[in-house]
Amino acid sequence: LDLTLLEMSLDALERSAKNTFPNTNKRQNSVNSVRVSQQTYDRLDGDKLQVTAKVVGESNTYQSSILFSGVQFVPAGTSGAVDIGATEAIMPIESSGDCKVRCECLDFHWTFAWYNHNSDSLIGQPPKPYQKVPGSNRPDRNPAKAPGICKHIMKLASTLKAQGVLK
Repeated sequence: LDLTLLEMSLDALERSAKNTFPNTNKRQNSVNSVRVSQQTYDRLDGDKLQVTAKVVGESNTYQSSILFSGVQFVPAGTSGAVDIGATEAIMPIESSGDCKVRCECLDFHWTFAWYNHNSDSLIGQPPKPYQKVPGSNRPDRNPAKAPGICKHIMKLASTLKAQGVLK
């Protein structure tokens, strides 16, 4: 019996972040402080689609990406399909399907990237795991060791839902 962990869904990653840090004033409670710009869609390896965007906040802009598996590509103009600005379109993607994510922000990097890597939900190579500075009074970044997503990926996901790309 193969018990290899599989990729997680976007819904599961968001739920994990919210459940792990329910009392934060940031992340899920500050998604409206950022906006998505410059979205691109790249088809990879048959049924994979990577959506990358610049997510702009008050002082910083980060590149955030979501890589979806099992995407149904169809000819442009197909009934019910979503135009992604190419010669083909896609059928709306289930937000409960497998995905991988990455964001350039420090919250994602230090809080979730290593644990997303462990659950096969990270695009690319993982950073070194967060190590608390010896003698520091700062709390651990992610004591539950839970995978999850930052507000930038949450905003990209909500934008994709509003555009009909995600359902």
